[in-house]
Amino acid sequence: KATSNGNKHVFFAFPPEDNYEGTGVFSHLIKLKYEQWAKRKDDDRNNNSSVEKPMFYRGTVPEQYIVRPWYAPGRELIVFRDVDVLHSTPDVQYRTSIMRFG
Repeated sequence: KATSNGNKHVFFAFPPEDNYEGTGVFSHLIKLKYEQWAKRKDDDRNNNSSVEKPMFYRGTVPEQYIVRPWYAPGRELIVFRDVDVLHSTPDVQYRTSIMRFG
């Protein structure tokens, strides 16, 4: 659902085996202290203009700030706003499918 503060994104994921519980299925997340908006060509977040260029973080994040969401049956979804977190591929991927909506 779109909000005035950004869009919510949903990750829907499945591991390669039944009854798996653990990490590696979802992307890793880092909670940001402040919202980070991509700069649009016309600097207007409320219209659909394209983003000037992607934003990438090229540093090292201390381990204590990395969230590795726990997967378990019944916990196949995570929901977040892109402006609130950085997300990246897990250190070790253990999934057959991940779908992103939003």
